[in-house]
Amino acid sequence: METLNNKTLSFPAKYFTRAFAALGIVLSLVACNKDGGGSGVTTAVYGNGCTNCGAISSPVLLTTFQMQSGSGNVVFSNMQMYGQSTGIVANASGNIYRNYQGPIAIHGQMTVTQAQQDWGSGCIIQPGTYTVQTYSVGQMGMAGGDVVVPVMLAGGIEMRIDSPLNTMAGGLLTQNGQRLYARVSIVKVNGYVCSSTFFGDFN
Repeated sequence: METLNNKTLSFPAKYFTRAFAALGIVLSLVACNKDGGGSGVTTAVYGNGCTNCGAISSPVLLTTFQMQSGSGNVVFSNMQMYGQSTGIVANASGNIYRNYQGPIAIHGQMTVTQAQQDWGSGCIIQPGTYTVQTYSVGQMGMAGGDVVVPVMLAGGIEMRIDSPLNTMAGGLLTQNGQRLYARVSIVKVNGYVCSSTFFGDFN
């Protein structure tokens, strides 16, 4: 009788153990794909609250670039640019970004070595290292030109990137697109609206 009881009691224990294990797997999968739109681009790239993340439903890494201010006090590094895989034109050059035009999202780091102040407003960027995320998907033209990302956030800093094709040194340059020549505009810092001249050209 005792043997029968052990067998009887072991069945629900095994059942519940398997059920909880399956539930754990399902919850893990949901957590790993919590970017909302099933875009495949992690929330680290977009940030929670991105307005048009669905523009990149099948992401591909186009290039990783860096750029810095003229003074060298503000440096963007490990800036990973993602695009929509269906926008890549087949080409034997191997430079993916040169064969692409369409929506882009950028994620990376901004390092500020000295406090940066906008004398026309209350905007002050404190020294430190900030994670940069896209909050409004941008666009890039063919061959790495016409790069525009309208809203990017780095902590309480809101900025935009513009690199028009008609500028002398605009867009992604070098063979693998490892540098971006662009104008970075700091729009807001911790709620303060900055002047239109804050910040400047980066390369």
